[in-house]
Amino acid sequence: NGRLRRAAMDHAGITHHLVLDGSASSVAAIFVEPGGERAIYFDPAASAETTAAHVREQHALFIARGARLTTEVHQVPLAAVLEALTIARAAGMQTSVDLDVPPSEAVPSLGNEKTLHAVLAAADLLKPSKRAALELCGVAKAPPLELARRLRKRFGNRAVVVTDGAAGCAVAADGFEGEVAAPRVRAVDATGAGDAFMGGLLAGLHQGLGWEDAARLGNAAGAACVERFGAFPADAVWARWRALELYDGTRFEPRAKPADPTGDEMLAAFDVVLDELAAQRKRIDAASYQAALALIRDAESRGGRLHVTGVGKPEHLARYGASLLSSTGTPTAFLHATEAVHGSAGQIVPGDVVIAI
Repeated sequence: NGRLRRAAMDHAGITHHLVLDGSASSVAAIFVEPGGERAIYFDPAASAETTAAHVREQHALFIARGARLTTEVHQVPLAAVLEALTIARAAGMQTSVDLDVPPSEAVPSLGNEKTLHAVLAAADLLKPSKRAALELCGVAKAPPLELARRLRKRFGNRAVVVTDGAAGCAVAADGFEGEVAAPRVRAVDATGAGDAFMGGLLAGLHQGLGWEDAARLGNAAGAACVERFGAFPADAVWARWRALELYDGTRFEPRAKPADPTGDEMLAAFDVVLDELAAQRKRIDAASYQAALALIRDAESRGGRLHVTGVGKPEHLARYGASLLSSTGTPTAFLHATEAVHGSAGQIVPGDVVIAI
């Protein structure tokens, strides 16, 4: 299941960051009736074993590199979801939470009610299904827009978008409140429609659309999804084209810069380097570097020497590092890690410092 999922993401050009541990990859059995409605039976497996500590230790740096974090209440325990949201908000990121299941299915299976409410309040954008919104509000019937307004007031979100299947959605946000109808299409499989809606909505916001137009793009993406079997588009190009064909809002030019026909790829690569340096600047531990610098300077003052070592690609980095340090005023020797086992460790004497990559 894990290999199948990674292959599908690779095919669609989705970058994934996975930690390969736990009991097994999650799997779902999906049953679709002739009208397109479906029932999904999940075995969450390793997803249900994810802890807040796991998120903090394995994924914190990856999360902080993004512009927006979107997560959901579904398979991952609420404490882990809350930890991801906390990391994102501390990094100044926009956050989104998709609440597709009713609270009674999330509590107590994924955590307690207090943690669920903390998750919902940590979302800048909260997107519950109408069924989930009704249960949260404790009512059997209410218009989606009323539900969106009530939930926004209760949890303090910047925006709440309540989805209502084929009818579309309702938005309660600064600058816009209203219901947005969905395109009429022939549904063959509703699997993944909520995720497609969320993707379209977030893409629209990213491209600078207002709330109403972003909701229209979300509706269009959901409608394109239900026209084909499966939650994952077999033809991503067609799916994107069809969503834009169904979209009936303000037209926009994608922010992403098109390929430069002059072949100016060097500057694009340089921009990547600058972005990575900026990300490194945010997560660097200056105190550790300062402590290492003090250690090296103390060794030098006592007549000690500096060595750099590594195996494989780090060996090349170690050779370059030793050369760079030597050329900038800190005499440094490269230490061959495997040959050190056969006697070369003798180049190190008490008082020396070794940098191991």
